[in-house]
Amino acid sequence: MRKSAVIALAVAAAVPAVNAQEGQGVVGSAAANAAYSCNPATCVPPACFCPSPNPPGGLPPQKIPQFMTLTFDDSINSVVLPIIMNITQSHHNNPNGCPLAATFFVSAQFSDYWNVQTMYGLGHEIATHTWTHLNTPPGPVEINSAIETINTFGGIPKSELKGFRHPFLLYTNGSIANVAASKLLYDSSMSLDYTSFPTWPFTLDNGVPFVCDAIDCPTQPYKNPGLWEIPLYNLRANPNNSLNAAMDPNPIPPAITANEADILTVLKYNFLNRYNSTRLPMGLYIHAGLYTLFVLNALAVPEPAI
Repeated sequence: MRKSAVIALAVAAAVPAVNAQEGQGVVGSAAANAAYSCNPATCVPPACFCPSPNPPGGLPPQKIPQFMTLTFDDSINSVVLPIIMNITQSHHNNPNGCPLAATFFVSAQFSDYWNVQTMYGLGHEIATHTWTHLNTPPGPVEINSAIETINTFGGIPKSELKGFRHPFLLYTNGSIANVAASKLLYDSSMSLDYTSFPTWPFTLDNGVPFVCDAIDCPTQPYKNPGLWEIPLYNLRANPNNSLNAAMDPNPIPPAITANEADILTVLKYNFLNRYNSTRLPMGLYIHAGLYTLFVLNALAVPEPAI
């Protein structure tokens, strides 16, 4: 268990203070969609997968590792690269000896594609996050322009660009359909309260199984066959068990800046909730630029510094 928790420990050690940014106001669904249905007999992996609180294939939780995902949003450039490298390269390896691997949802604009290629070469996944990161659900041009730019200037094969995250987690029926039309494998934009609606990732063949946070969330399921949804699982805040942000953990209580011990306490609490039950995946969703701002502010303070 200690080895499985090293990502949480690494993030806590690398980020002395955190304030929520994008995704702060999206607390995640906690209710089932009454119109949803999925038949496991006809929805068969890997092309189709029904939502389930249990591990795939009927595997007992005690027989599988605790899966954890580490993601970074927005541009990759020299400003944020030290924070990224501190978290991914300077701490622990996975139990099999491999270094920590993250997914980078890259905004094409303002990215340094030498740095993008560097992260890809180190074994990290590069995914897309639109071209300009507008505060509106993206259309086809925003999605496809990002794919073309990352492929052309970053040298990432289109076959390796499989994932997408909506800026500000703002998605609609139409934008999800745009992701599917771009032939991407998965979206990861829907925040979810894992204690109220625990589910492993699923496909959107039969729509969304929970009441979503979309701007025009439908009353009837909308279907995008073959497109996977990897939810952003909210954190639960210890000790009061309240919902935390989908991205960048909020300070607890909200008016106070969280320190290293606070962040570690929240992460361990959520890790153990999963590890001791169905081992639902746990995600750490980070904006390196936010932590860079903290470091710059801290360096401007004579004492104490980090």
